[in-house]
Amino acid sequence: MDIEDRKFRLVSTSVKENCLRHIESLQASQSEPYRVVVTKQPEPRTLAQNRQLHRMFGELGQQTGYSTEQMKVHLMRELGYVKYVEVMGETFEIREETHKMGVRKLSALIEDVYVWAAENGFPL
Repeated sequence: MDIEDRKFRLVSTSVKENCLRHIESLQASQSEPYRVVVTKQPEPRTLAQNRQLHRMFGELGQQTGYSTEQMKVHLMRELGYVKYVEVMGETFEIREETHKMGVRKLSALIEDVYVWAAENGFPL
């Protein structure tokens, strides 16, 4: 990584100020321009959330006779965490990947699984 290549995670005013100082220190150049990209990125899911979700899939799988992975696929479909796209006349299912979910999204999925389990008579 070039000394001028920097990434900042804006979590405080001081980090934001450091980022702005860094940008101001760069020399603008037509022959060697810089690209500055700002992206909003949710906090990634925690390992504890991941363990909890997969424990839930495993417990539900045991109660229903499905494997953990089968239960995960079933519930992701059932709870609306998939989308369908058509390519050249063929429909493909695209399931959201839990490892790419942020804290809030995974919390919502965990809550949805609890609700589904309760509504369908499966204690967790």
